[in-house]
Amino acid sequence: MQGYFVGRKELTAWVQQYFQPNFAKIEELASGVVYCQIIDNIYPNTVPMAKVKVGAKTEVDFIHNFKVRPSSPLAPLHRLRTLHTLAAPAASAASAPPP
Repeated sequence: MQGYFVGRKELTAWVQQYFQPNFAKIEELASGVVYCQIIDNIYPNTVPMAKVKVGAKTEVDFIHNFKVRPSSPLAPLHRLRTLHTLAAPAASAASAPPP
């Protein structure tokens, strides 16, 4: 399977077109605002956009924005993946022959 590469300019143009017209640099994605907007557009009214700090400039605010997202539909997938990762070593240890 081969991936599809999208350059900075294409990604920036896409974010400007659909989410933030004043979006200028990829580094602005670190604030988490665009991610919240994308999830909210895919699953309407699942991200409490009123709690998203749109003008986030500090790392504390960035972290806050990423913590707002767990109320989105993707949160159960993350939890399931985490549980699967934790269960995997236990399952392989149970199938190993005794010493």
